[in-house]
Amino acid sequence: MFTLLIDDIQLLIVLINFVLFFSSLLLIVYFYSQQKTYDVEKTSPYECGFMPFDFVQRPFDVRFYRVAIIFMLFDVEVIFLFPWAAIALQVEMWGFCVFFMFNFFLTIGFFYEWITGALDVL
Repeated sequence: MFTLLIDDIQLLIVLINFVLFFSSLLLIVYFYSQQKTYDVEKTSPYECGFMPFDFVQRPFDVRFYRVAIIFMLFDVEVIFLFPWAAIALQVEMWGFCVFFMFNFFLTIGFFYEWITGALDVL
């Protein structure tokens, strides 16, 4: 059996050098093999080829961002329910209490957003 007697640090240095060499080689091949000519659609303001109809940097309504952030927040909170559902039969009373407290605060937050009108976009 062939054994290679290289310290871990030397092996790490060899691997880092290999990765640097190989990634540099791939970058060089990529930059020299790409197409350099662009057509009219590619150089237009949008790659689809359409000219913008309106001023592009007009103010955007913040309510859309607010609804998106609230959606992401509640979506992430709902993701926490899936692991609990997987072990629902194995948890004891403390697990149920924590689960219902979590759902209680989630529901309170949802109703607060609904009542204050944060979910209304139009």
